[in-house]
Amino acid sequence: LELLDLELGVWTWEGMKAFPPSYDIKTLHLHGPWTKEYLPLFSLSLKSLGITDDRAPFSKIFDALQAAPHLTSLTLSDMSFTGIGEKKGSILNLDHLESLSLIRVVGSAADALFSCIVAPNLTALAVQLVDTLHLIDDLTDINQLQLFPVPQPSVRHLDLTTCDGGPPFFESIFRTFPCITHLRIASSNLSDKHLLPLAVRISLGGRDGIHEEACSDLKHLTIDNEFNGIIEWIKIVAFSRHNSGIPLESVTFRGIPAVDPASGSFLRLEDIIPKLEIADFDQELDVYGDSDDVCVSETSSEGDWASGDEEIVTAYRKVGGAVYDFQ
Repeated sequence: LELLDLELGVWTWEGMKAFPPSYDIKTLHLHGPWTKEYLPLFSLSLKSLGITDDRAPFSKIFDALQAAPHLTSLTLSDMSFTGIGEKKGSILNLDHLESLSLIRVVGSAADALFSCIVAPNLTALAVQLVDTLHLIDDLTDINQLQLFPVPQPSVRHLDLTTCDGGPPFFESIFRTFPCITHLRIASSNLSDKHLLPLAVRISLGGRDGIHEEACSDLKHLTIDNEFNGIIEWIKIVAFSRHNSGIPLESVTFRGIPAVDPASGSFLRLEDIIPKLEIADFDQELDVYGDSDDVCVSETSSEGDWASGDEEIVTAYRKVGGAVYDFQ
């Protein structure tokens, strides 16, 4: 048995007696609340794990992940934790983890996971926080949320959704993930100051000046469902990086209001960006896929949503979204 997908609302632990003692499961999806009796499913053979729709003691999640140290892909969706303090200071070594997706999680749950996970080979991270308007008992200040306590130079793909923090929060994110090549930001109420660290600035520390910028390896940028005149600041980022020899290779805008693809602003961007796209943002199209399908979430966290991705463009065409491709 290599894949097990359990809808726990209709499944009981008694059903597990149908499986042999040595499960050798490589992919496990759990939907709904589960108990510690399910811990035998977490083993050295487990490579891909998705858990959705659960309010669980943090110690239960911690013990489950600790029992599966060879995970390469982890997706947690619609999650919140209780008893977080019990594991404060504990370390969770996931040396093989490459893809991590936290989808519609509350701030305290994200903070608990980031404070304990050590994943030196992580290459893709997707974080979608629960909209603060929907929080009932979680008062975590996103501006105090730290995505890992130390820099993560191995991460190349970063996806942030409903991360409505201030400019210092985003500045700390760019410091934490200095080597990203793909960046997507969606529904995070961006302003000019949020993206300013990505622009190349001249420091007067030396006679000829020193170029300073965050994420110097960044090549692909996607901005979804943002307002506040974000286009003009993307131009500043794009032109400053182009003039400094670290140009963006693709930029995608989706759901940016009052955008005219024939305007002078976009025509000038076309001159310096090989792949420039403008599309509608469909509120009903979940970028991560159906919340009940953790397989889709895992795929998304691997960077398939990256700017210029043809599958995403095709999906938008299917729902009637207009796509303008400047090439």
